[in-house]
Amino acid sequence: NVIQLITTLRIISYGFEYSDNKDFDPINGFYDFFTYNYAYIGLFSGPFYRKNVYEDFCNRKNCQEIDIKPHLIETLRPLPLTVIAYVILKSYMPVDFYRSDEFLNNSVWWNILILQVQFAWCRYRFYTAWMMAEATCITARLGAYRTERQARPGLGPKYAINEVEISNDSPAIYDFNTIWNLKKLVCEFHYSPRQCMRDWNCTVQWWLANYRV
Repeated sequence: NVIQLITTLRIISYGFEYSDNKDFDPINGFYDFFTYNYAYIGLFSGPFYRKNVYEDFCNRKNCQEIDIKPHLIETLRPLPLTVIAYVILKSYMPVDFYRSDEFLNNSVWWNILILQVQFAWCRYRFYTAWMMAEATCITARLGAYRTERQARPGLGPKYAINEVEISNDSPAIYDFNTIWNLKKLVCEFHYSPRQCMRDWNCTVQWWLANYRV
């Protein structure tokens, strides 16, 4: 299901990006499309990223100069907590519990309350998977852009390299906002369901906002 979702997002995004390209080469274009659509990174878990992000990744010449350690630490810091919470809660109330007579014989209001336990461990499972997916992208340096270019989840940088002033004297500071897929604290504690939805699976949210019919 995940592979089908990601390939669908990539195919439609690719079509929009190249629909007006009159110089499109069918042979090289198919190879170009195939390598982007079936690129291993993100294919089995996300995040979604546009073709221009993939091209920047393939053409980058200074990959090893980008320090990824602080970004990995920041991304994976909540991982032990989410894994432990997921294992404990799922062991306490697995899926089979919600099919059992014990659950069915409870009152409706009590069942609605304890359904939050399943909802919680499902969230923690997604948190864990997406943190690992983001870490994979960071390790490969996919989605790394200088902060001056103001990268956004899924979309990539707001400004081209020639549209921003970059001083050769100042140290290069990179971020991985392009592949940032989830704001966990917002999803857990924000009072607005609408804001929680916007910050859940951010790259797909961007795709839905731009390509929905």
